[in-house]
Amino acid sequence: MKGKLNKLGFTLELAYYYEDSDTLENFLEKVQEAIYQEEIIYYYKAMEYLTENDNSLFRSIEIVTDLGFELKNINSEILATLLYQQNLSEELSELTPSIEEIFNN
Repeated sequence: MKGKLNKLGFTLELAYYYEDSDTLENFLEKVQEAIYQEEIIYYYKAMEYLTENDNSLFRSIEIVTDLGFELKNINSEILATLLYQQNLSEELSELTPSIEEIFNN
């Protein structure tokens, strides 16, 4: 099972979060929790991620305003982290049917 999970090519190592007693729902919840623990620290790394993934800052600013942040309270690390978490969540959603297939077999 773990080998099949890692072959999906998800950014995080899915097998790390899998335990034999996991249900699909429990597993997906653990992975989502792990996504929310991911951070981009250091300003240069944050700026690099934003440049590569949201050069206009439109998506990242939309995310922070949807979460209730005030623009005066954000920085590049917050923008990059929230965008990264959003991108990981979207990636997980796209892989969920494949993960479900692995659990069903």
